[in-house]
Amino acid sequence: MKKIYSFIKTGLILSVAALSFAACSEDFMDEINRDLSVSTNCDAKFIIPDLELRTAQNIIGGDFNTYFGSYVEYWAGTHNQLFKAEKRDAEVRVASTYNNNWATIYENIRNGKLIVAKCADDAEGTDAGDAGARGVGEILLAYNLAVATDVFGDTPYTQVGDAATYPYPEADTQESIYKEVFNSDEERFGGKGVRNEALIRSDKEGFWELPCSAKLTLPAMSTLYFRYHITKPRGKKD
Repeated sequence: MKKIYSFIKTGLILSVAALSFAACSEDFMDEINRDLSVSTNCDAKFIIPDLELRTAQNIIGGDFNTYFGSYVEYWAGTHNQLFKAEKRDAEVRVASTYNNNWATIYENIRNGKLIVAKCADDAEGTDAGDAGARGVGEILLAYNLAVATDVFGDTPYTQVGDAATYPYPEADTQESIYKEVFNSDEERFGGKGVRNEALIRSDKEGFWELPCSAKLTLPAMSTLYFRYHITKPRGKKD
C-alpha cells in the first residue's frame, strides 16, 4: 500500500513539474487573448464621419442648444428639465446637465487633433499630406473648440490625445484657445493669411442704430471672431 501511495505521489510531482515547464509564457498568452477584430489604427477618412455625426447630433443639436435656447428665452420650458431651466433651478449648476455633452466634445477635440496629425505633410502612414481630410479635421476641431471654450471657459486642448503621458490633461486658458480657434484665414486652413494684427478699438461713430462701431480688415470668404478686451481708461491707475 505504501509503495502504491509513493508511486502516485511521485507521479503527481512529476506531472506538475512537467506542466510547469510546458506552460505558456505570459506574453504568449496575451497574444492568444488579443482580439484581432479590434483595430488599433484607423484612416482619417473613417474618423471623419464619426466626428461629423457627433458634432451635428450632440454639439449642434444636443443639450447645449436645448438649455441655451431656454436661458435666452428663445422658448419657454413647461415640463421637467426645461421647466427647471426656465426657473433657473438646479439645471443651471449641476454637473449632470452637460456631462454627456462634455464627454462628446472632449472626444471630438481628440479625434479632430488625430485627423490633423495623421494628415500632416511629415506624418507617417497613408494619410500623410491629405489636405482635404486635414481641412475637414481643422474645421471640425475649430468648431468644437469654439463651443467648448464658450461653454466651459478654460478647456483642455494641448495635452488632449496623449493619455499615456497626460492621464489628467491640464486646461488651456480660454485666451490661448481663442487664438487657436479663430484665425480662420491662416494658410493652414487654406486661406490667404489676412489678419487684424493690431488691437481693434471701437469709436463713438454709430452704426445700424448702435452707439459705437469699429473698423477691421475682413478677408474674403472668411468668418472672424473677436474676444472682448477690457482696456484701462487713460489716466486711471491700478
